[in-house]
Amino acid sequence: MKKLIEEKQIPIIIHHSPEGPTREYRLEQLNEILQAFGTRLNKRSPVQRIELTIEDPKNPLGKVVAYGAKLRVLFYSGKSYFASSDSFVAKAQHLGLETNVREAEKEILKQIESDEER
Repeated sequence: MKKLIEEKQIPIIIHHSPEGPTREYRLEQLNEILQAFGTRLNKRSPVQRIELTIEDPKNPLGKVVAYGAKLRVLFYSGKSYFASSDSFVAKAQHLGLETNVREAEKEILKQIESDEER
């Protein structure tokens, strides 16, 4: 008989504007992306929680001109890492929110790897 191991869900907190364009299905999709990211990070060190802040600046007509993503990962060890897609705005201007989140994930991985090399 195979032993079934239940994966612990990592708390994901997504801050977004309630009147913004981020629909429920997109929030579920982002939650899945961040849950997978947290599971990968958990192999290095236990993750306490992941926080995502979605920014959706609009033009004067009320249309979203870009998506911003601020990602923060907190570990039980006390360490925390932060990445913002603000630094990727030029690249992300025509890309979706998911792409910005993935770019922020890559930035956090770079920070963690840099920390581990010290």
